[in-house]
Amino acid sequence: MNWMHLVLAFLIVVSSLLLVLYSYVNLLYSEKGRFLIRGSKDNVDFFEEQIEPALGISMEKAELTFPLLVQMDLILLVLLVASWNLLLPFGWEALLQVAVFLVLDVVLCAQAIPNILLTRTRGQWLRSCRRMLRISILAVSPLVAFSQILHSLASLGKEEAEMEQPSPSENIEALMLAGEEEGLLEKGDRKLIQSVVEFGDKTVREVMTPRPEIVAVPAETTAGQLKQMLSKRRFSRIPVYEGDLDQIRGFVHAMDLFALSDAESSNQSVKRYVRPLLFVPETKLIADLLKELQQTTPMAIVVDEYGSVAGLVTVEDMVEEIVGEIRDEHEALDAVPQGEGAYSVPGNLDLDRLQELFGVRIEETGDAATISGLVTSALGRVPAPGEILQQDGLTFQVTEANGRRVVRLLVSGPVEKAPAEKPAPGISTEENPTAGKPAAEKPPNVLPPSDQPPGARNHSRQG
Repeated sequence: MNWMHLVLAFLIVVSSLLLVLYSYVNLLYSEKGRFLIRGSKDNVDFFEEQIEPALGISMEKAELTFPLLVQMDLILLVLLVASWNLLLPFGWEALLQVAVFLVLDVVLCAQAIPNILLTRTRGQWLRSCRRMLRISILAVSPLVAFSQILHSLASLGKEEAEMEQPSPSENIEALMLAGEEEGLLEKGDRKLIQSVVEFGDKTVREVMTPRPEIVAVPAETTAGQLKQMLSKRRFSRIPVYEGDLDQIRGFVHAMDLFALSDAESSNQSVKRYVRPLLFVPETKLIADLLKELQQTTPMAIVVDEYGSVAGLVTVEDMVEEIVGEIRDEHEALDAVPQGEGAYSVPGNLDLDRLQELFGVRIEETGDAATISGLVTSALGRVPAPGEILQQDGLTFQVTEANGRRVVRLLVSGPVEKAPAEKPAPGISTEENPTAGKPAAEKPPNVLPPSDQPPGARNHSRQG
């Protein structure tokens, strides 16, 4: 081995070490913003706090610089190994040895060692390499600038829609998917995070108890009468109105009434115990309303654009949008199983809850937010008890309606069809003209009463 071999060997070692360094830093930049295990996160955090500020390079520029450094170092390594091979006697055996060495060197220095450093160290050794990194960044800066110009020219021909940045909700969705792929998020955790993200976009109209289901009392009601009603209905707060429901004056808390004696209850009007209420529009975001209710009262009356009462909303209604339904022990189930995959549900059941119950996606909902609205919108009228609608693989049977809205329905999922029976041996389809022919088609939406499943009992709930 002459001095030329020694020089090449030294340069190959230096090039391999630089490949480890560049690949490691490039790996750090690619891991930023992802869900990481503790060891990797310590590396990334240390790099962001101690190393990156000293490099004086932006994230966008770094994403071009370090992949370029890795590629250039790989080219240099190949040239050095090829030069080494030229100094050896030509032969297939020597050529094979050089090829194997080159492959192993690249795999170790560009993949294995950087990943080991990322997971097994805290990255503090990188402090001694800051000057080398700055020199390398400066050396390739002309090529990086040229690459940025090419990227800018290439982006000029793209459509404006392609240039749009993803929304914050899309970014969070991408992070959740990454976390689930890395095994850091369970499905339940992802669902909770998704509920929090969607919470900020929902309006009061989507979570309120609609006007027909509000339980309220006139101002002339005595405390004794209201106490008797509360012992059966078990509400903690009851709105109080004068004249009609559009003239709500406030609400009465049950604790104020149950502290009264029977004599006091029979003589005193509920007006005396009315507390003020907050009135909010239907379009108000529930995230904003929740902050207000935390500072004032836990209940608000929702009004439409004409000032009429549209519904009622409580803190519980809004919290349920994140954590799921909070059910008191005295509350009945919103979906009562009826066997064979069917459920008896109230007409005011949210379509989101319905889709979750059956694991389906309802495509055409229009402006409907409840099952009652969906069925009424699909039929173009308020259906009578006994009518059936089929949509998106689900069968909706109206079991109770009051002429103005659907009160309760029986909903069942798609039923698997039994395999068609083969004709008995010796019987041809010519002898049996009905064999092999499809049954007469029924209307696509409304089914005849003879095909309707049994009804279900009534059930209603105020949120």
